[in-house]
Amino acid sequence: MFLVTIDERNGEFEYTHHMLVPSLIDFVDTQALEDFYGEGSVYDNGEVDEAPKGFYWVWGELLARVRSTQPLTDDEAATLIKFL
Repeated sequence: MFLVTIDERNGEFEYTHHMLVPSLIDFVDTQALEDFYGEGSVYDNGEVDEAPKGFYWVWGELLARVRSTQPLTDDEAATLIKFL
């Protein structure tokens, strides 16, 4: 199990979100963002010139990126599942 950290910029506000994924095999940032925000949410399925490096437009209204992935032990994952 892996913890994925997502950074979001929405207007003047910045947020950090977390999600758990079972594996990093075939892991792609844009797919992780669509899993989090919803199908079809990532603008043009990729980066746009106006977006800062590493960020993607989501729903055309906010910027998001996958900041990091971190492996978790089974015990850590079980604890996080209770709170995420």
